[in-house]
Amino acid sequence: MPITASAGGQELAETFLLVSSGSALPGTVVLYAADPQSMAIAAADAKRLALPAGGVTGDFETAWNDASQGSDLVLAVGAAASDALYYNACGWTNPAGTSAGSTPFFYPGAPLQQSEADAFEVADGSSTAATVRLTAQYAQYALAGTVPDDGGQPVGPVTPTDSCLGSANVPVP
Repeated sequence: MPITASAGGQELAETFLLVSSGSALPGTVVLYAADPQSMAIAAADAKRLALPAGGVTGDFETAWNDASQGSDLVLAVGAAASDALYYNACGWTNPAGTSAGSTPFFYPGAPLQQSEADAFEVADGSSTAATVRLTAQYAQYALAGTVPDDGGQPVGPVTPTDSCLGSANVPVP
């Protein structure tokens, strides 16, 4: 549920309270980033949305496990993460032992509230600002069922490319 604090007709702060019976929401929303700039975006959104400590990862194998099990809704923040989960062009070590250029994962192209085995969300915009907005929109939709009204134009994800970007392990701040 979105909560907004305002005074004198001006918004002071916005936060979210997750109220769930557990039936429609994923077990966990995980923000996965594979480069330092995207990790900063993921960490800031996780803090803003009060995600639990494990809600952000920079580890490719962890993101792979989270996406393949279907109990966690994985948002790939930035191009490096979405390219890695969709193609693994770098050939990073993964639990399935697959080689570079293929993964079992797909992205639905629309915000999800329920996780699904082998699905992940592409939260990579055409710019840093678009990636910030898209990550916030997808994460809030997953948790609260609403898209934030931030006054900006709706953004859609950039299609993953078969590019080796980022690193298999990016530290979480």
